[in-house]
Amino acid sequence: KGGEGTGATPDADGVPDWARSPAPGGASRLADLRPSSMAGDAPAIRSPIGADQGRGFQRGRIVHSLLQFLPDVAISDRLAACRHYLSQKNFNLDPATREALADEVLAVLQAGEFAPLFGSNSRAEVPIVGEINGRVISGQVDRLLVTKTSVFVIDYKTQRTPPATPSATPEIYLRQMAAYVALLEKIYPERRVAAALLWTDGPNLVPLKEELLRPYAP
Repeated sequence: KGGEGTGATPDADGVPDWARSPAPGGASRLADLRPSSMAGDAPAIRSPIGADQGRGFQRGRIVHSLLQFLPDVAISDRLAACRHYLSQKNFNLDPATREALADEVLAVLQAGEFAPLFGSNSRAEVPIVGEINGRVISGQVDRLLVTKTSVFVIDYKTQRTPPATPSATPEIYLRQMAAYVALLEKIYPERRVAAALLWTDGPNLVPLKEELLRPYAP
């Protein structure tokens, strides 16, 4: 019976009618949402040109890189790896600055409360994607730790001045992290999800409590 009544009858070119018709609706309702590029007012980026000769801009990028790769280095080798990285000629850092940066980064990685977040079981630059309330959320988190009972997600903020308190965190970042938390809660429904921002100007690791993020959930 071929395509009788189905709209599948080939035309003169031998192409069925359905092949020339738009795809049925459904997936189009899923508006893509990328938390890292949400609309909103973000704090001013530290300019690479200014009174500090671009040092603040450079510093943020250096610290971000160290926090990305150092957790994968054995604890006993981190100081040497950090010093080696900071000694690159193109950074043009004086010895005192190199030591100060090394001390600050290692202090974050080794702090008792947060050390597990950067341990061997955590992962850097992890892509996540899923649907929340009819919207596709996709992003790449800077650091993710999944345990049997909990999930911890960390996003790094570089080239910006950190807020004085967690509640003073810019709304755009609260919305970003709330979206990550909502997605991870769906991916890991039996686990508690916790989020934090790591401001590289410091550096300072700031936990974002559930009650702070809840109003910004997607």
